[in-house]
Amino acid sequence: MEVDGGFLVLVFVSGIVTGIIGAFIGEGKGRGQLGFWLGFFFSLIGIIIVAVLEPTEEERKRRLLHEQNLSPSQHQGSIEEKLHREAVAQAINEHPELAASQETESLRKLGTIISEIERDKKLVAEINAAKLTQGREEQEKQQVALKMQDEQMSKFKRLIQFDPITSIIVIVLSLCLIVVLLLASIGL
Repeated sequence: MEVDGGFLVLVFVSGIVTGIIGAFIGEGKGRGQLGFWLGFFFSLIGIIIVAVLEPTEEERKRRLLHEQNLSPSQHQGSIEEKLHREAVAQAINEHPELAASQETESLRKLGTIISEIERDKKLVAEINAAKLTQGREEQEKQQVALKMQDEQMSKFKRLIQFDPITSIIVIVLSLCLIVVLLLASIGL
């Protein structure tokens, strides 16, 4: 019983191709290496397994941050700029005579007024942010509780759907397919 070298190369190359496809799909779920190996060893079945896997916790967090699309430094800079613009507009509206004046003392007073308004606006913004943070913390606690319930249900569903007998059947069928391909390649 002799195996053709060309067939082995074909099997290896197809394993690499399906491994790369599995890695590509798995990468989007934070499971790139697992995706490669499942695709390499189990071909189309491995790709399907990778496709139905849930993303890792780290990948979920990364997606959430990406969806929010705010880095802390960008967010902080935009708030300060907005507060400054609002303070300048408010100072000019409340004291148009100072804004129209060309005197140094008037402009200095206007600058002081702008600084005071900015300080007040920052305090209000910090208070609102603290309130918002408290609300978010409560929402996060609720989300954690819901997530734990979802995870328990997911584990239960996986136990029901992928029992050991089903896994053994899939492995046996995969091995039978490999044997049939090997026999076909050697002409039996």
